[in-house]
Amino acid sequence: MPDRKYQCHFPGCSLRYSRKEHLNRHAAQHCRMFPCSHCASTFRRSDTLRRHMHHHHPDVECNLSRRPKACNGCNSRKSRCTGGIPCDRCRERQIRCSLESHSPDIPDEQMSIEQPSHDLSNTQHYIDIYFNQFHPAWPILHRGSFDKDNEPALLVQTVYMIGLWLSGDAVAKDAAKSLHQRHRVLIEQHRDQWDTSYTESDRIISPWPTATYQAILLHIIFSLITRKQSSVGIDLKLEIPASDYHLLYALVKTCIKQGMFCYADILAQSSDTAPIVCVWVAVEETKRFSMALYKVCKSCEVCPVLDDHQVQPHDLLTLGNLHFTLPDDDYLWDAGTNEELTDRLAEQARDRGQTSNREGDWISSCKDTVLSSKVKFDWI
Repeated sequence: MPDRKYQCHFPGCSLRYSRKEHLNRHAAQHCRMFPCSHCASTFRRSDTLRRHMHHHHPDVECNLSRRPKACNGCNSRKSRCTGGIPCDRCRERQIRCSLESHSPDIPDEQMSIEQPSHDLSNTQHYIDIYFNQFHPAWPILHRGSFDKDNEPALLVQTVYMIGLWLSGDAVAKDAAKSLHQRHRVLIEQHRDQWDTSYTESDRIISPWPTATYQAILLHIIFSLITRKQSSVGIDLKLEIPASDYHLLYALVKTCIKQGMFCYADILAQSSDTAPIVCVWVAVEETKRFSMALYKVCKSCEVCPVLDDHQVQPHDLLTLGNLHFTLPDDDYLWDAGTNEELTDRLAEQARDRGQTSNREGDWISSCKDTVLSSKVKFDWI
């Protein structure tokens, strides 16, 4: 591991980073806060505030996005938007800021659940199918806190899409394919809002648009599982088409640049004053998203039609990139309510002690134990 020589000097914080840019990103979070308008709590992440509202103020409507809005001017210049009405950059340039008219710039907010027919109008039914059939194989989302009325629309529609497909109904499957194509267009159209892989500089998005990353990963998984079986090679790897490969490449490189695979950066996304339940869910969701992304990369092979010099998907993300411990057990993850999770966390701490997050226990530290440079075949 690189030497973490840059230390945060904010009172009560002792986190260290190997790069100054990562320290600066972390330090900025000490200043940016999201206050709850219904109690004295404050949070460093909008999605943590959203979870707080869902669990502690369920009767209050909450329309928070998982990332701050950016105005049209900042988007077109590919510069960070400071927010505000108007934002600082537009005020300095003396131009009209789109935030003044509350124009939606996040694709999640431009979308609404489209019902393909009156027979498929029960959105919750197909979301339940997702969690009952798809979730056991890909436990990426936290079912206990997932609320279709408060989650970003892109993520909800992706869950709904997978549920439509798994229902087995011909009309529903056609609707899922149509929704999948529409999502691909939207993801590509708004690439500048989530993709940092194309720039050499460390363009940091903070807080992370976690819901967007989750939706993109589920979009890729859906594309892979709905392809014909003939696309499986003799090594049992799936051939990933060009469009999905480039999307996967951008997602992995972006997450690496954002520090999403480093425990210190994952933890830094949560407020020190946030309830332990909210922190645990946020950390666990990031871990499980990262492990699912790793699994997809290891399961794919570049299609022959792509350039022979393309990086293979299984080389994009390796065990050496995962600087965190394995996800926690399903007993905690499957807790149905906030209160149940709180009780289970207390039970675990009482029976087994706190979960270790020491560097020696990180997945990256185990790489040399399970992978040998002398063996070409990858057993993992």
